[in-house]
Amino acid sequence: MATMNVSLPDPLKDWVEDQANSGRYANASDYVRDLIRRDQARQQAIAVLQGKITQSLSALLDELSHLSAQGQNRIRVAPAVHDYLKTQQDVEAVEQQKHWFLDQVAQGNRSLSVISTPLYGYQ
Repeated sequence: MATMNVSLPDPLKDWVEDQANSGRYANASDYVRDLIRRDQARQQAIAVLQGKITQSLSALLDELSHLSAQGQNRIRVAPAVHDYLKTQQDVEAVEQQKHWFLDQVAQGNRSLSVISTPLYGYQ
């Protein structure tokens, strides 16, 4: 197991020590590991929820596009919804490009066409 030193202000250090001394944790390291595991789980849950939100919004907008013109005029979709979906599509596209590029390099393909591939829209 690797070791890491972390600097904490006195109030946080006291808090960690109190948690470790409460009997719930074996020591301060055990408490910090638990915090990290919980944070990882929280971030994974957020990513899953964001994915479901994106899928739901995309499906909703698709269904709305099949409505009559009159029906579409009755429903207003905030520009922020369209902006959010565009941002998510951009993020997904960049991730796909990044994975493709890393796969190519891992396979030993370092040709000019691979190395010069822009991974981000501003390149």
